[in-house]
Amino acid sequence: MKTQTATIDCSSRNLTLPEVKTSTIHFNFTPSQQQTSIMSNQLEIIVDPKEKTIEGHTRKGYLFFKGDKIWEDHCHDNTIELARAIQTADYRFALTLEDKPKSVEGHIASITVKRGNETILNKLNTHDNMTKLRDAVNRALRESS
Repeated sequence: MKTQTATIDCSSRNLTLPEVKTSTIHFNFTPSQQQTSIMSNQLEIIVDPKEKTIEGHTRKGYLFFKGDKIWEDHCHDNTIELARAIQTADYRFALTLEDKPKSVEGHIASITVKRGNETILNKLNTHDNMTKLRDAVNRALRESS
């Protein structure tokens, strides 16, 4: 199984990632001086209810904080947008996505990622179980303070 790793400067506002055609995507982020100073603008994840839509899941996601796994669940290809947003807001988080057999499930929530007053990701379709991801992020941030 081929793995591609991308290192992204989190201080950049214009993040781009090359197209990846692999089974596993790992994100490794190195903080810049600017990113470290931005930490006072803490990451915030908001999960809101929305009308139900049906979408297929083709990935399994694992969220890490400073190298420790703090969350895992089924997800789909648009989760890469969530991964980028979380890691843009706080370099200490890393999300790994692996292929899994497709399942069809409904979305009844949206997820938003903010850092301070900046909205990095706005209302991405998701499940209400993403409250568990939000809670894992909040717990990790509280415990690291």
